[in-house]
Amino acid sequence: MFLQLRPLLGNHSKTNITLKKLIYTSMIRLIVTYASPAWCTATTKDFHSLNVFQNKILRKMLGAPYYLKNKAIHKDLKIDTMEEYIA
Repeated sequence: MFLQLRPLLGNHSKTNITLKKLIYTSMIRLIVTYASPAWCTATTKDFHSLNVFQNKILRKMLGAPYYLKNKAIHKDLKIDTMEEYIA
């Protein structure tokens, strides 16, 4: 699904950050966290994989350089990590 939304969410897109965040939270994150009550048995490795996926998308949305910390990106966008969001 992200591939179809790449023209809207990519760092070369002229879409503003607020709209990119709205698209991410209303479409992509909802699909990824579908049936989240079943995630209560997930391991930390599972949550790590979800966080890596989310971090890659958020970096592409912002066009953030590699040296910018993920915590800073989450704080600026006011988006929780997947573990915080599901819990």
